[in-house]
Amino acid sequence: MNKNTCAVCGLEYFILSYKCTNCGNILRDKVSNINLGEILKDLLFNPDIGIKKILFAEHKNYLIVLSILLSFKLSVLTLIHISFIDLEPEFQNFVFLLKLLAYWLFFLFSLSFCYKFLFQFLFKVKMSFRSVHSIIIYPFLYFAISLLILFPLEFMLFGMYVFSNNPSIFSIDSGKAIMISLLEVIILMYTFYLTFIFQVFILHKKSTSLIITGSIFILLFFSNEFFRTIIGLN
Repeated sequence: MNKNTCAVCGLEYFILSYKCTNCGNILRDKVSNINLGEILKDLLFNPDIGIKKILFAEHKNYLIVLSILLSFKLSVLTLIHISFIDLEPEFQNFVFLLKLLAYWLFFLFSLSFCYKFLFQFLFKVKMSFRSVHSIIIYPFLYFAISLLILFPLEFMLFGMYVFSNNPSIFSIDSGKAIMISLLEVIILMYTFYLTFIFQVFILHKKSTSLIITGSIFILLFFSNEFFRTIIGLN
């Protein structure tokens, strides 16, 4: 776990602590709010600075909005994965879409709760839920925002066939489909990297951070498969 030592009394403290519990010394600069424009720039060009701004911020603004946006992004990928427009009519309704969105929101918040419990159990250090949820959500910032850029582009190029495997978008226009897929993969790979360095900042152990990062992405994949099972597609 990432710890420093108080310059006044020498007490060891967790990196996110603001004030020394022993002598009251201020341990770091105070950050009130998150500036989303700055974070978008910092996470791309200076990830370490961006991570500090996010985790040191007192209010963690945009967290709920990003959680919802990420849930929409994951829902869209699930609809593509299950070939939504090829499903039975009983699934092609607004209620089904709401259930899918709620499923991913529940998954993200459950993941944060589990992380918080595990962190406290292993390291005996308490983190606020907002800090834990930021560690989970903010690495997916570009991935979530890509929904606002890539999905309209995909829909413009392929229409409702984005949600179909019969025919697939690769059959309609393989060149454009490959280009879109490559962009998605690049963003996903950078998301993996950001998730990893968020974990390194907190844990200060690369091997453990890699295991946790891999576990998060494996859980995302199997949660998608689990949803297929819930609705009876497997």
